[in-house]
Amino acid sequence: FIQVNYGVFMFDSININSLVDKTIYHYCDAHAFLSICQNKKLWFNDLHSMNDFSERHYGYEIWELSASQVISEEIGKMVTEDEKNKKIQELKVFLDKIDEFMHLSGRKYIYTAACFSRNSDLLSQWRGYANDGQGYCIGFDIDYLLQLNSYAVSVLYNREKQVKESVEEICHLIQLIKNEKWQEFEELVEMYCLNTAALKNSSFSEEEEVRLLYPLSVDENLKVNDILTNPPMDVKFRIKQNIPTPYIEIPFDKGAIREVIIGPKNPVLETAISIFLETNSLRDVKVRRSIIPYC
Repeated sequence: FIQVNYGVFMFDSININSLVDKTIYHYCDAHAFLSICQNKKLWFNDLHSMNDFSERHYGYEIWELSASQVISEEIGKMVTEDEKNKKIQELKVFLDKIDEFMHLSGRKYIYTAACFSRNSDLLSQWRGYANDGQGYCIGFDIDYLLQLNSYAVSVLYNREKQVKESVEEICHLIQLIKNEKWQEFEELVEMYCLNTAALKNSSFSEEEEVRLLYPLSVDENLKVNDILTNPPMDVKFRIKQNIPTPYIEIPFDKGAIREVIIGPKNPVLETAISIFLETNSLRDVKVRRSIIPYC
């Protein structure tokens, strides 16, 4: 099974350590806000259930583009047609092997995520994730979240960078095949697949998303399990758009919450939220209201 090295980033641009701001924001409705503050747990949901319908499929699209570019760059170094044809056949064997392992990884794992934004007051986030502005935005200290057993990434939206960095990793994987380092190859293919969950279409770039990722395994009987935590966490299901979708709950330290922003359509008094937070042992949390004129 996948051996997640939380300190390794195959794509340089998704490295969470490059973030300057130490607070990231989770938009949610009132029920989720209540649950998060009372239970001190984050829900990690199946990526397939996210609002972007192209989740994970987009990462595979980048893989295909990058593989084509690897072939194009390599045959560009050849002189004769015979040399070019031989190089194409050689690369096809290597790329087919990577593709085979990627599909195997896709059948073995379900990637779950808890999603955040670097923007604390963004209208599209309020509308899409916080009950049309009637919910809340919770500011988390990123240093606390990095202590969780998850893989933290900064989402990359720049398509040129996505392909460039993917090409670099594909070339590395090809070298591992040539050297017959199969164990390292398999582990890095699985890490490559996990990293593609940090690639999104540029249409979503204003979200400035940060993700905490957690892979769940799917066994031969199609049962979903947690294999990374000991003892394993319970895998639960909820209905979303009439479909049962898996999720897990990962606890966080109560000091992780630093700020709460009240949605632009939420009439609650700031004092009421402060009382609620203090009563639930969430102290020194700044409470403010969205400044977006949306009603």
